[in-house]
Amino acid sequence: MAPDARRSRAFLLVGVAIPLLALASCAFAPLLPRSGDLEAYLHEIPIPGRGSYAFVPPTEAELAVWRQAVAALVQGRPARAAALASRVDYDLVRFRYAGTARTYFVLVERRDAGGRPLKGRGTYVYTPRGLRALHLQVPHPLYDRETRGEGIFLFLRLRAAALSLAGTHRNANETEYSPCDGTFLDGNPYRISDVAHFDKTFFEVFHEELLRADPQLVALSLHGFSSAFPYTAIVSNGTPQDRGPGSLANRLADALDARLSPHGLQAGSCNAAGFPDTLCGTTNVQGRFANGSPDLCRRDAPRAATPERFLQLEQQPPLRRPSGSVSWETVLEALAEVFPPRPYPSDREEARAPGTPGAPGRSQRAW
Repeated sequence: MAPDARRSRAFLLVGVAIPLLALASCAFAPLLPRSGDLEAYLHEIPIPGRGSYAFVPPTEAELAVWRQAVAALVQGRPARAAALASRVDYDLVRFRYAGTARTYFVLVERRDAGGRPLKGRGTYVYTPRGLRALHLQVPHPLYDRETRGEGIFLFLRLRAAALSLAGTHRNANETEYSPCDGTFLDGNPYRISDVAHFDKTFFEVFHEELLRADPQLVALSLHGFSSAFPYTAIVSNGTPQDRGPGSLANRLADALDARLSPHGLQAGSCNAAGFPDTLCGTTNVQGRFANGSPDLCRRDAPRAATPERFLQLEQQPPLRRPSGSVSWETVLEALAEVFPPRPYPSDREEARAPGTPGAPGRSQRAW
């Protein structure tokens, strides 16, 4: 073969090999093993604040890859999930919670040189052995103060199936408005960084794929409010539709009310007869999906799903405190009453010494 021909062939082989190596590196993105205090790990993940413009809306192609990654994870194919997640700058961490026999899968966004998440798309935790068919959601982790800590607290102590934490302040992208309907308190539309009011997010896709995979799963969206409305907690199923006493929303409101009333406080439900249509989550896109809206972005769901698949919990500041006469513990007790554990006869926790992460105690009670 002539020298020029050999050189041309060599360049061709290199040109083919480099893209193939790049594809192979994605195809074999490893599951990252980690162990320790999962609660502390989740609290350490940075969340950019208001005006940071840290949220980068995903493209349709990225949403499609993310959907495949989440589907693979809930189908029990974590290696494939890790490979797919790598293509959208996520790592899949297999996290062993120290002091327990529990393993969690954490989809965590990669960070830039300054330690900030690359595109502000959130953190997602899943366990196939969740004892309660609950998906805790924290769409406004900075704006609704203390809800990030509350979501992590409830997720771990209830041994729920999943947890979603939004990746930025809801108003991180202050002047970039969501095309979805609804108006923020300042009179402007919601921002695209508000995952409860923008449907093209990793947060929404994670929610959709989990509901599709588990027909028993209920999403619980944690919110906060501070108006003069005379309720400490307001529960809704994402609609203002009146439902009977067997309604999941009404049962949770009753369980909360029973624990609040000794302190002169009360809980109500948007789905109880005569309750005002206030803070009922009707424009929440996660609620709209769960309730079968034909257009998550612009149309309220005509009615709540049966059985209910979505709950929104609005909370005054006292209920969002880590401790006190009413606190996260109050919500924990009410949820434990309304959502009984699913039996996993082969599941056995390791013996745990007092004081280790996850050990039973007032704030680590084994529900």
